[in-house]
Amino acid sequence: SPVRESPVRARFTSTKRVASSVAVPTGSTLQLFFAQAAIFLLPLPALKYTSTSIILADLFLFPAIVMNLGYALRQIYAFQIPLLLAFPFFLFSHLLDPDCELITVFQICYVWGLLVPFGWCAFVNVPVRRIAYLVLASNALSITFAIGQFVGVIPNLPTQKVIEFKGSLRRAAGLMLQCNALAMSLTP
Repeated sequence: SPVRESPVRARFTSTKRVASSVAVPTGSTLQLFFAQAAIFLLPLPALKYTSTSIILADLFLFPAIVMNLGYALRQIYAFQIPLLLAFPFFLFSHLLDPDCELITVFQICYVWGLLVPFGWCAFVNVPVRRIAYLVLASNALSITFAIGQFVGVIPNLPTQKVIEFKGSLRRAAGLMLQCNALAMSLTP
């Protein structure tokens, strides 16, 4: 009697074939640079302009997404559909707000129209090991800043919250916004 393949295994192998038929973009060196810079800077939210919520990593993340957006638009995945459907509701609800500002409208378009549904496409060319190394290097830099801030050699950034104990001892945040964000990034 012939050996029958289980339905679960058949479904997995057919999915695997479909997934491999979509070609991953090779990406340019410039796109890879922007993606790696964004990965390095994303865990460092204290590096931002004080008047807006745009961090330094967004300046690298936006071009990395746009350069691979053609790849992301070839096939819309199931997880993107509710995110794309939610975007007009966020935008219209904010436009109906009497305190609506142009900067916040641009932020909503950036976050809900581009970053949340298509942000993953910026990193398809970056190997997983390199992502891990970049995040570790980013945290090492933040720790170095935190040690310098704790000792008093490096001043605090205006976007940070630093906890002071009895005037002389303080808990520094490194390049995070708060001290507990630094601790969360260091613990699994």
